[in-house]
Amino acid sequence: MPDLRPALAADYLFELNIAAESAPGFAPLARGITALSCKLVCSTSDKSYRSAGEAGHTCKTGVKRVFVFEGERVTGDPAQDFVLSTLWRRGRAAETSYRYYHKERGEGEEGRVTLLPVEDGSFPREGRGVIRFEMHVNGRPRSFVKAPAV
Repeated sequence: MPDLRPALAADYLFELNIAAESAPGFAPLARGITALSCKLVCSTSDKSYRSAGEAGHTCKTGVKRVFVFEGERVTGDPAQDFVLSTLWRRGRAAETSYRYYHKERGEGEEGRVTLLPVEDGSFPREGRGVIRFEMHVNGRPRSFVKAPAV
């Protein structure tokens, strides 16, 4: 019988490679995170053709997945510390690999992302500092299956 429960964000685990690509070391991105959303950004090309009576035509030319994380800053969390360490990096230095998969089934995706910190948790007025960052997927993600723990 197939599992027909709706997918919840809490059912998935997001991991970032926080080490060198030659010897990956993945850390879970969960501690302090209170919201995770995903949006698809499409690029298009618009043209008007005389044969169509000057009516417009839109052609989808690409699509990109963007993950948006929000939460509280947890100093010492390896994944959060790594994301914020990329604040002033440019180009490939702001990229890393990721894995995103269902906790029980292990099915998901992997690929490369560019890290874009938006708020770094500095100088909170009251309480804890807010952290917010985006991860833009570079290229098309690949299917990934996490091997079960032995």
